[in-house]
Amino acid sequence: METTADEKLDKKSNECPDLATLKLFPNGNRALVEDLEMPPETSEGGIVMPGAVKREYAAGTVLALGNAVMGVDWLAGDVIVFSRFAGTSFEVGRRRLRLIDVEDVLAVARKE
Repeated sequence: METTADEKLDKKSNECPDLATLKLFPNGNRALVEDLEMPPETSEGGIVMPGAVKREYAAGTVLALGNAVMGVDWLAGDVIVFSRFAGTSFEVGRRRLRLIDVEDVLAVARKE
């Protein structure tokens, strides 16, 4: 028995696509960012701080900007600094990604 177009549509809507095979586009006033691995915190004497003492910020590379993002001086490819609690984090394959509001961006990191 052959399946109808409606049955195929119903089957597809219940399947979760593999995000690694899709290109993600942030919506609205958000940026898609790939988290950068931050080096461990050390004291002035060079002692590595325990896991309980964490930075209050994180950094990442901008992958894409939402369709409502205007008036920012950073683009895809720039490294930005933001609160470590900003946005929604998720993994795609082995990449740690995050969708953040542009208002949560604290700074742009550039070499001079």
